[in-house]
Amino acid sequence: MDDYIVYAQTDENGVITAINSSAFISGEGWAEIDCGTGDIYHHAQSSYLEQGLTDGDGIYNYRLADGKIVLRSDEEKAPERARISAAVEIAELKRKLAETDYISAKIAEGAATREEYAEKLAELLRQPQSPCPCWISSNFRRIFPRSKRISRYTSARRSL
Repeated sequence: MDDYIVYAQTDENGVITAINSSAFISGEGWAEIDCGTGDIYHHAQSSYLEQGLTDGDGIYNYRLADGKIVLRSDEEKAPERARISAAVEIAELKRKLAETDYISAKIAEGAATREEYAEKLAELLRQPQSPCPCWISSNFRRIFPRSKRISRYTSARRSL
């Protein structure tokens, strides 16, 4: 059987971002970390690291320290996890902003009425992810003056 060399690529902090074997790459620009026979070494991408290259959130599990593979602690991963959480929240807020802007534009142009979108805007305001962003509240108040707001209880009573 052939001996395979296992290689790792790291970022500037020593975090392992890729792993492969001499069966598939030349190793140029990679750090040699192990050598052996069998599928673990041959197919290092999927079988060499016990917990996989990344966790369920896509954060890298291992770092290279003094030529040895070390499992990263949750404390080491915390800043990356926070960045991912912030990016997800920002994307969700941008989606909500686009949705309320679209509704506001339709109403301002006269292409739709306030009543047509009352339920959708109320739904956007009810979503529990974070406190209501000021841009949703201000758009809602501008489009729906207090006297014109329709609650789900009011519309339910009208249908009876």
